[in-house]
Amino acid sequence: MLVLAPQSQCYLWPPWLIWLYSLSSGLTALAHFSIPVALLYIVRQQQQRRDLPYPWMFPLFSAFIVLCGLTHVMEIWTLWHPDDWISDRIKFATAIVSLTTATTLIPVIPKAIALPRSAELELAKTNLEDLVRDRTQQLEKSHRQFQNLVENSPDIVERFDLNLRHLYVSPSLTHLTGIAAEAFLGKTCREMGLDETMINIWEAAVNRLLATGKKQIIEFSTPTLEGIRTFEMAIAPEWSDAPTSGPANITSILCISRDITERKQTEVQLRDLSDRLKLALQSAKMSVWEWDAKSNQVVWDDRVCELYGVSPSHHARPFAEWEALVHPDDLPHCRDRSQQALEDVTISNGGIEFRLVRP
Repeated sequence: MLVLAPQSQCYLWPPWLIWLYSLSSGLTALAHFSIPVALLYIVRQQQQRRDLPYPWMFPLFSAFIVLCGLTHVMEIWTLWHPDDWISDRIKFATAIVSLTTATTLIPVIPKAIALPRSAELELAKTNLEDLVRDRTQQLEKSHRQFQNLVENSPDIVERFDLNLRHLYVSPSLTHLTGIAAEAFLGKTCREMGLDETMINIWEAAVNRLLATGKKQIIEFSTPTLEGIRTFEMAIAPEWSDAPTSGPANITSILCISRDITERKQTEVQLRDLSDRLKLALQSAKMSVWEWDAKSNQVVWDDRVCELYGVSPSHHARPFAEWEALVHPDDLPHCRDRSQQALEDVTISNGGIEFRLVRP
C-alpha cells in the first residue's frame, strides 16, 4: 500500500516560507472565487436587458476560474494532508475545462473583435437620437399642416368610434350648427339632437361600412343656420395596424361632408332647361344634331333618329354613318359645306339642304 507524506515534510523550507506559500495560495484562491461571482452577477443583470453577447461564455469562464481556485486550495491542504489524489483529480478537471474554454473561445475572437466600441455605440446613439428628433419634427410639421388644412377647409371632417361617438369635429360643423366642436366629443349624433332623417340615412350607411369594410357615399339634406342644405358625405373605415384589412380590423370611422346645395340647384336648373328645350324642339318639330370634327363622330337625339329612320341611341356614331344616309348626288355639296363651316366660323350658322336615303 502506497503511503504519501504531507508536502510540508518533503520541502526543505523554513516555517516562515511555508506560511508565506500558504497565504499567497489562499489569497489567490479567494480572488479566483470572487471573480465568478462578479461574472455571474453581470450575466444576471444583462439577462434582464437581453443584449449580452455570448452569455454562455461567462458560466464557462466561471467554472474554469473556480477550478483554478480549488487547485490553490488543494496546494494548501496537501501541505499538511497527504491527499494528493484529490488534488490531481481537481487539476485534471481544471485541465478539461480549460481546454474546453480555450477551444470555444477561438472562433469567438473575430466576432468579439468586430463588436462595436463604446465610442461607436455612442455615435450611433447620437445619430439615432438626431434621426428620431428630425422625424418627430417632420411629423409635428405634417400634423400642423394637416390640422390647418382640415380646420380651414369648407368641408366638414368628423371621426367616430365604433359606438358612433364623436372623436373629432372640424370647425366647419360649428359654423353650420352654432354648436362648439368640443360639445360633440364623446357624444353621438342622436345625443346632440341632430336631424332624425339625416341620422337614419347616416347610421344605415355606417352599418353597411362596418359589415363590408367598404367606403360609403351618401347624400342628405339637413337644417343648418343657413337654411336647408344638401350634403354629399364620404364614409371611410380607419384600420388597425393588422396586416390585412377587414371589418374586424376597423378601429374608427372617418366622415367628410361637402355642401353640394349649389350644385344640386344647378342640376335642377339644367334639367328644367333641358326639359324646356326638348319641349320647344318637339313643338317646332326640330331636332339636335352634333358633330365632333376631331373624333369625326356624330350624336343624334331621338327626333333625328326618327327622321333618319334609324334606331334611337345617345351614343356617338361614325360620321360615315350619316354620309351613307345622304343621297349620293347631294353628298359632295354636304361635304364642301361642312368643310367650309370648319374653316370659316362666319358661315358656321348656315344650313345645308340635302336629301336622305332612308334604310
